[in-house]
Amino acid sequence: MNKRIRRYTFTVRGTGEFPQDMLRYDACTPLTDDDKRIVYAEYSDDILWDNETQRLRLNTVRLVTERRFITNARWRSFLWSVVEEPTFLNDKFTEPPKVIIDG
Repeated sequence: MNKRIRRYTFTVRGTGEFPQDMLRYDACTPLTDDDKRIVYAEYSDDILWDNETQRLRLNTVRLVTERRFITNARWRSFLWSVVEEPTFLNDKFTEPPKVIIDG
């Protein structure tokens, strides 16, 4: 029997380095390569700093998780906000493990 995995996306917004520990805490991953660039950027990267205004850019990141509920208060503790609550992405079926009988 196949196991059904429900995936959800949600969006966070903030300035400065992305709180990478939240990936583990809310069991999530970046949705796109653009999101991944922001998640793993450092302060010296242009993606975080606006040279024209001499300020940190406000960045938005879309994430994917299998959890329906995430920890909004913990995001806020890192000065990042959840701006879009988890929404259903899709049903993904995983194949059951194959049993190989040698013999």
